[in-house]
Amino acid sequence: MISGENGGGSYNLLEGQSSLQAHAVELDNMVVDHMMNKQIIPKLLRLNGYKLAPEDVPVWKSGNVQELSQDEKSKTAQRVGAVGLLPKANAKFLNELYEDLGYRFRFDEELTEEEVMSQLGADVSRSGEGMASGMPSGIGDSLGNNSATNSENAA
Repeated sequence: MISGENGGGSYNLLEGQSSLQAHAVELDNMVVDHMMNKQIIPKLLRLNGYKLAPEDVPVWKSGNVQELSQDEKSKTAQRVGAVGLLPKANAKFLNELYEDLGYRFRFDEELTEEEVMSQLGADVSRSGEGMASGMPSGIGDSLGNNSATNSENAA
């Protein structure tokens, strides 16, 4: 693909092209997955004399073509948390989130919600608090929901 034609292009242009390529590869993977699971694996099992129950037949599943970036994962966690859809101070969930983000820190999973909150500290982000009360537009209050005007949330 030509990136930016005569100019140098931009990161967003390259990111969009990368995303389109990833979607094309994912479609190809779906075709391969379907062929492996519906044709090849059953035929190989039959040719080799295996008679397995449907739930015991191996399944071919392609991996991720393009992982989400840490930026995308952390934005998703922040946004979902801001509207109250994340478990509050659940050590096991936070450990899974930290692992996915690549952080080594882990909470003791025996900690109570209060103990986890005390370890998180008092300066936990308050973004999204305005979502609890309504404005004329239907989102947040007018006294400090800066999350709505944050350019990082425009993506």
